[in-house]
Formats: sequence, C-alpha cells, structure tokens
Amino acid sequence: EYVQYQFQNAELYISSPEQIPFRLPACLQYIGFGFLSTVPVVHVIQSYGIVLEHMEGWKLVYSGDTRPCSELVSAGKGASLLIHEATFDSDLSTEAQAKKHSTVKEALQVATEMEAHFTILTHFSQRYPKFATPILREEFAGKVAVAFDFMSIPLSRTHRLPSLLPVIQDIFAALVDEDDSNDTNYVTW
Repeated sequence: EYVQYQFQNAELYISSPEQIPFRLPACLQYIGFGFLSTVPVVHVIQSYGIVLEHMEGWKLVYSGDTRPCSELVSAGKGASLLIHEATFDSDLSTEAQAKKHSTVKEALQVATEMEAHFTILTHFSQRYPKFATPILREEFAGKVAVAFDFMSIPLSRTHRLPSLLPVIQDIFAALVDEDDSNDTNYVTW
C-alpha cells in the first residue's frame, strides 16, 4: 500500500548492464507495475521524469528536476499522483528559469494541465524559505501537499496530507523568523 522508492545501482544486482532491459519488466511486474516510461525533461542533459502505471489502474508521475515540460504533461495525463519539484517560490521565476527548475506556481500549472488527481510538491530551496502560499488557494484545496524529508505515506491516504498544510506553514514561518534573526539566507532543518 505504501509508495516508496529507493534508487539503486543496477550493476550491484546484474552481472552485465546488457541484462537490465531483460530483468526490468520482471522486476516491475513483481511489484505490480505494468508500465514504466522515462520522459526527457528540461534540466541538464540526460534528465528524465518517470511515469509508472500500476496494474490496479493508478498512475504515478515523478518530475525530477525540471522546468515545466509539455512532454511530461502528455505522458502523465490523468495521473493519480504527481510528485513535482517546486524549487523556487512563485515570485522567483527568473531564478527558476536560469537554474532550470520550477516555481510553485509552475508546478501547480503542470498539475492542472496534466489533470493530476493529487500533487505533492517537493525539492524546495532552503535559500528561499518563503512558504508556498499558492497551494493554499481554494482551487487546489484537497489536491496538493508538500513533501518533507523521509516522508512515506500510503497512496490511499494522500488525501489527508492537505490537512497538515497549516502546521507546515507555521513551522516554515517559525524557521524563517529564526533564520531572519540569525541574519543568514539558509534554513536549517
């Protein structure tokens, strides 16, 4: 029931890299996935998003680091869960463009265009600790949450995550206040 993942070096498990294409379908099927697709995204060379479709009918999309990307939107259409990076606050679009990351507003636009049922925003920059207020707008009520380190939640319970937003916002505010009093640009978690 939990959606957890950990990236592993396939060379540790397979004697030669040529065997990976033959073993991957069996591994996916073993954990219940009928389809995996990688989608080139707009970041550095060889950056990819991932689309996984489970045999029970739900779809998981993970953006990785990227600018908003129409290919990911198309591949992930109707996703049950979109995990999208939102490195920069919405008013830092110039910085986001320069560093090839997304703003909160852009990530939410991707979710809207993709018609994702639920979105978890992740990869917030500690240099810009302002809380992502666009996710509190009514149009996203109950459909958006923010990730935190070591977060693990069953897919069936993602609908509970938005209830944590006020608490997370208070924590963010306290950290920003503490950060301002220390006269530094970084938040310590």
